[in-house]
Amino acid sequence: MGRRSRKHSKQFSCGHRGFGKACHRCVRDNDLVRQKLVSVYQQRLAKQEWEQSFADDPVDLRGLTEHVIVKARQIIANLHNGGTHRQFKGKRFHFDRTLITIPVTYDYRMLCREYNGKLVPLRVLSHEAYNGIARNKN
Repeated sequence: MGRRSRKHSKQFSCGHRGFGKACHRCVRDNDLVRQKLVSVYQQRLAKQEWEQSFADDPVDLRGLTEHVIVKARQIIANLHNGGTHRQFKGKRFHFDRTLITIPVTYDYRMLCREYNGKLVPLRVLSHEAYNGIARNKN
């Protein structure tokens, strides 16, 4: 089969030249743009869902990293379902036996208070902020 000459190619309305019914370059670019718009839209939806999930938390977890948030939510859910602080290596303070600290990660601690046998999370602290409370200075 012979090769077609350039003089029989046509110029499309976009300015490109080719032999087909439509400009394949523009079709491909439009598909890429469409895919990019869809991915941006999906990212926005995921971000909105992530932001809305903070409204359900009994403790303010904004400003923490994602893995700390996920781990803190697991601990809160377990405590809500009747779990104990001992499952997560939680300890009571000596100066106030109703205050309990649960390690979330190496750098973060969850501070809880016991009310009528139930643990109520108060806040998630960095290890630096936790040290002030643990030494009974705050």
